[in-house]
Amino acid sequence: MARATGYLSESAFSTAFRRVVGSSPAQFRNRTRQPARSTAHGNPEGGPGPAGPLTPATPTPAR
Repeated sequence: MARATGYLSESAFSTAFRRVVGSSPAQFRNRTRQPARSTAHGNPEGGPGPAGPLTPATPTPAR
């Protein structure tokens, strides 16, 4: 996925992903694979979960 998004290394992608989303790609993947509790994103109040929206902003590739 790192190369598909313009990053030359997985490390650079992971660092940028963590900065934008607030968790590692693996943590994000595991969290999104868990079944939602009662509403979208697993938040009973209906808003985004504790890490924010599930769609991260597109990180700017490191140069």
